[in-house]
Formats: sequence, C-alpha cells, structure tokens
Amino acid sequence: MTNGRRPNDIDEQIKTGYYTVNLTNIAVLANVTSGGGSTITANVPVYRDPLDKLGPLLDTGSTLMHLDPTTYESLMTAVNTMCEQHALGWVGICDSSARSGNNNWTLSECIRIDAAQLRQWPKLRFDFKAAPGSASANGVVSVELGPLEYMNPISRRSDQDKYWCRGFDMAPLHANINIGDPLFRAAFVVHDLAKMQIGFAKPNRKYCF
Repeated sequence: MTNGRRPNDIDEQIKTGYYTVNLTNIAVLANVTSGGGSTITANVPVYRDPLDKLGPLLDTGSTLMHLDPTTYESLMTAVNTMCEQHALGWVGICDSSARSGNNNWTLSECIRIDAAQLRQWPKLRFDFKAAPGSASANGVVSVELGPLEYMNPISRRSDQDKYWCRGFDMAPLHANINIGDPLFRAAFVVHDLAKMQIGFAKPNRKYCF
C-alpha cells in the first residue's frame, strides 16, 4: 500500500477525486541473453520541481502518463544508454532504422513495429514509497509495466498496421507527474477511502490483457 493524499477540505475531496502518491524511482529492466542471460537495471530517481505543489498524481482519467521534464529526459537517456552499452537490438530504439531517424522512439512519439518485436523492449518499474505498516519488506511498493502496457496500439487503416505510440510524454516545465492509464493496464489499483491509501495487485493474464 502507498499513501494517498487529497486536499484538506472534504468538499474539495469529493469534487477533485484524486490521489497523490510518493513515486521515488523508475527502473529500466532489460533482459540480456549473452553470457548465460541476466537482467540489467538502470534506476532513474524521480525529480520533483520546487514549484510543484502537488506531487505525483494517480489519475484514472488520463490516457497517458505525463512525466516532468527532468525525469522524462533521464528515463529516455537511461534506455538509450542501456541500448548502446549492451548492444541490444530493440527495434525503434537501437537498430539501424532508429539510428537513421526514420523509426526512432526518441524523436517520434509513434513508430511502426511488430508486437513480437515490441515485446523485446525493456520493462519499466515504478517504485513508490510504502505506507507505514504495509506488508512491504523494504518500504517500497512497485508496479512493472511491460512494453505492451506503456506503448499504445494505434490502428489507422486495418489490423495489419503495426503502429504504436508512447503511453508517456514530457509534461510542461514545473508541472507535476501525472500517472495515467498505462499503469492501470499493468495492475489492479485499490482505493482505500477509509485509510486514504492505495494498493496495487498483479492482474491474472489468463483472464485479462
């Protein structure tokens, strides 16, 4: 469980209906097949602008996740650096089409890619500070997003179109982080109104995608 915070006024709570959460880190997780296979991790500490008076917001009404500019740039750099250092063949990130700028997820929000190729991309793990008394052993509650969750499929003309757009973008300067639909596709989110807390649970992929 992670603490959720709302405005102090109860009438305002009802009107706004949002929770802020303590997002501390975004980890990039990649499988490396060479050398017997292993998982490498790059951690991106979450930055909070001094002018941000709200903090990371968990928003069921947002289609995307909006990251503050510093966190966004650090995340993109971490993915690209991991790609270069470990010679990973992620289509659209570190293959020849990406380097030529024709199909580059850094330069373009949307790229053309097959779902099987997209599944090879890294996972993103969102780490939240756990609420006091939670079952978390290390004080952290985490949610992992696979590439089919942080990327959105876009069908333009037919089902044969393999067109995907990033489910996260860069928010304006000084804006708070807004965590939207991609996270809700990766986990069941429980809102405990009595304790003002939020819980995450893994979905059963046998019954839901």
